[in-house]
Amino acid sequence: MTYALGNESILAVLVLYGREIEQAESIYILLELLNDSGINSLCLKHILIYDNSDFSHASKLFGSIPGLTYMHNRCNGGTVAAYTEAAELAEKIAADWLLLLDQDTKLPLSYLSSMASKLKSDSTLNIGALVPYVRNQTEFISPALITKIGSIKPIKRSCKTNHSDIVTGISSGAIVKRQLLKKIFPMPSGLWLDYVDHYIFYRLNKLGYRVIATDIIIEHELSIKSLAGISENRLLSILNGEYIFIKMLGWHAMTFYPVRFFFRLLRYAKTNSKLVVPMLTWLFSAKK
Repeated sequence: MTYALGNESILAVLVLYGREIEQAESIYILLELLNDSGINSLCLKHILIYDNSDFSHASKLFGSIPGLTYMHNRCNGGTVAAYTEAAELAEKIAADWLLLLDQDTKLPLSYLSSMASKLKSDSTLNIGALVPYVRNQTEFISPALITKIGSIKPIKRSCKTNHSDIVTGISSGAIVKRQLLKKIFPMPSGLWLDYVDHYIFYRLNKLGYRVIATDIIIEHELSIKSLAGISENRLLSILNGEYIFIKMLGWHAMTFYPVRFFFRLLRYAKTNSKLVVPMLTWLFSAKK
């Protein structure tokens, strides 16, 4: 049995931070795809640009385009705020899917047609999300498997996943069934940016919906891959998000977490020693 793909619509949410709309990698591709009904039964119906920057980047160039909404949140609600607003807007306009994007992801023009082809060819009806293969420079970073000990292991393109595998990935480039997000939101308190993607895909898996890896390859610049460029604030966001996620996975992951934390501490000591003290401070804080 294959997925019965009818004329289904997508709302794309593009999350910005400290960047002009014109500089977002995929904005012009999205505009070209907007309301193009000939994309193999998947039509991009609306674009939400959600800007978490300190200052608004509202643009006269994009201000009068039908089907495009700009929202500014100077308090920086992270991806959680963006996805929450997108889900509510998608429900209002009856969009079937959400396309999640950040400013560093490059989409090919054939993206939606490729996603539609994958949906038509798949043999399961319990599809919660489709994720592309994401490449950061020469390294594939997504999709991945969530292990029992809480590690995230990228899937090789030559490997096939099983129904029992818990598939995750970075959220940028994924399409997610809009109606399922109601079962996932609201997010746990303290989860706002890092590990939001893994939380979404983990919950979809646990609800009985499959996260399908496609053959599509997209390019994405992952800032945290460069340890030298991680700020103290971003480090704390990563640690807090990871800890919330690890606790959700259960005792296996919690048991191995101190070991994984120790090896990360050693790695940071070699590549960005200024992060060692904040890591230790976080570890021994009263919240743990």
